[in-house]
Amino acid sequence: MSRGRAGGMAGFWNIAGAVLAGAGDILFPPVCVGCRNRVSCPGTLCPQCWPTLQLLEKPWCEVMGTPFAHEMGEGFLSAEAIADPPPFARARAAVAYSGAARRMVQNLKFRDQTNLAPWMARWMLRVGSELIADANMVVPVPLHRRRFLARRFNQSAELARAFARLAGLPFEPLAVTRTRATRRQVGLPARERQENVRGAFRVPEEARIMVKGRRIIVVDDVFTTGATVSAVARALKRAGAREVDVLTFARVLPARHLRAYIDRHDRCDDLYPHDVQLLRGSQESARPQGRELHRTRRKLLVRAAPGDGGTFGRSDDVSADLCRRRPCRRVRRASRTGAIGAARSPPEDGNAGRGIAMGRFTAAALQMRSGMDPEKNASDFERLVREAAARGATYVQSPEMTGALVRDRKQLLRLVRDETRDVVAATAARLAAELGIYLHVGSTAIALGGDKVANRAFLFAPDGSLLATYDKIHMFDVDLDNGESWRESATYQPGRRAVVVDVEPARLGLSICYDVRFPALYRAQAVAGAQVLTVPAAFTRQTGEAHWHMLLRARAIENGAFLVAAAQGGRHEDGRETFGHSLIVDPWGRILAEADHDSPDIITAEIDTTESIEARRKIPNLKNAGEFELEVVAPRRFVEQRQAS
Repeated sequence: MSRGRAGGMAGFWNIAGAVLAGAGDILFPPVCVGCRNRVSCPGTLCPQCWPTLQLLEKPWCEVMGTPFAHEMGEGFLSAEAIADPPPFARARAAVAYSGAARRMVQNLKFRDQTNLAPWMARWMLRVGSELIADANMVVPVPLHRRRFLARRFNQSAELARAFARLAGLPFEPLAVTRTRATRRQVGLPARERQENVRGAFRVPEEARIMVKGRRIIVVDDVFTTGATVSAVARALKRAGAREVDVLTFARVLPARHLRAYIDRHDRCDDLYPHDVQLLRGSQESARPQGRELHRTRRKLLVRAAPGDGGTFGRSDDVSADLCRRRPCRRVRRASRTGAIGAARSPPEDGNAGRGIAMGRFTAAALQMRSGMDPEKNASDFERLVREAAARGATYVQSPEMTGALVRDRKQLLRLVRDETRDVVAATAARLAAELGIYLHVGSTAIALGGDKVANRAFLFAPDGSLLATYDKIHMFDVDLDNGESWRESATYQPGRRAVVVDVEPARLGLSICYDVRFPALYRAQAVAGAQVLTVPAAFTRQTGEAHWHMLLRARAIENGAFLVAAAQGGRHEDGRETFGHSLIVDPWGRILAEADHDSPDIITAEIDTTESIEARRKIPNLKNAGEFELEVVAPRRFVEQRQAS
């Protein structure tokens, strides 16, 4: 009897609970966490807010968590992480700071809607799963006591508490304290943000034993420049923390980078790829580049690997902006890889690619005389870049082997560093961000391990991010009449990937020096939409005097493209002589600017990409190119003579 009575009471309370829940839904109906319009279930977004929420996901920089446009391979780092390594091990964010996510953060922070924290923590749990496995505790970014009293709660602590509960980790709000009041970070540039919070956090003595040797997740609401979480991470590391990871609800992305990220997930097509694979006999899949290469007789096919969005993530899915703007503005680029064979059918009007921007910008080519000291070369490079930017250039190119020109193989192998430690690449990333320009390192030697080196070009965006790299494909193995002998293949690993990359208002084709003698490379780039061909070089004096001008002008004319060629010039520290004569050429082969000597210099010219479109319309050789088979006809007597000899 008692058992029946107990069961009846349980049923009563279940019914009562359901009735009260229904009444609660009537009195306080569930609302969208983004805009507070009515929805069917608590903690959800309405149809208007959901499309504005951009969930961040792989591929991303393994350290900074900055999303890439496509898969770059395990452990790949962004230029930001290379140029200025942070004190934390990994940073992750659930969503981009825009649309509904921005409103949620502001409602939590400034409108006391702490009920949002558990829902926001669920999205953080999705992206923070890889951090949880290694973590021992969760620590929020603390508020100063005066701000805490004014606000009555710490939004970071609310998120950290909810996240720790979901992750099953200890929540330690007193592990770090804020020792002094600081200005609000909103509106401050990156450097001022760093100064504002420098030394503002410490681990109390009583908390050091709790922190020492532990792996800690630091939680905050928004990651903007990372100055605040970096300061907290430094305080924890000084107190003996083994490792610090950072997890935030939202991440501030540059506007164009955000649009590119959206396009990567939403756009379904684009006419031209911006990472053209050159296909040569028996060529294998270029796995490090995340591409698959295929060849048929007499035909080039372009194929993106599944899930791949385009060239280096190096960046993204819409064009970036080459118009001059303040250095604090952040810009990313790019365009999406097209379908198989798309590059082989240019549009009727001669415009190389739907969605490719057209306009004007100022290009600069730096003429250098690099020696054998990478640090000094980086200093000379920086001086010239700053001067070019002061002249109004928004795209600046340096010559081949900007980092060092070293003839002796053993000495070169002692000097080179991998991509993460190269002084010229780090300098370029910093300058691009500071000056707000596209900065193209024509090439520098990069250690690949063992006794091989890559002759690698880098292109950095105005926010310092790495848009693309290109490894020189064709090796200069020659014996010159003056007694000089060159065997690049003995030291350098040839590349297998041709690259075009979008920087509004142009699509650039990347190449290096000796590549200029192989017209098929530039034709593939032009067919893929390149309006500006780039040929940073270190031409020898003998070959330069004979062919430099003719080769560059020919490549420009036959492809209806501008051409920018920054050159090494003069007698170098290792004894070699280079030709100099940096050039900028228009699509009709006219020289727009030239350093008519071999001394260090800067040349600039205005490039209007509509002229490339017009040249291709007037002489539509890209469209008129036909396929053919080659037949070799040899009279019998010639065959017999060859066999006899």
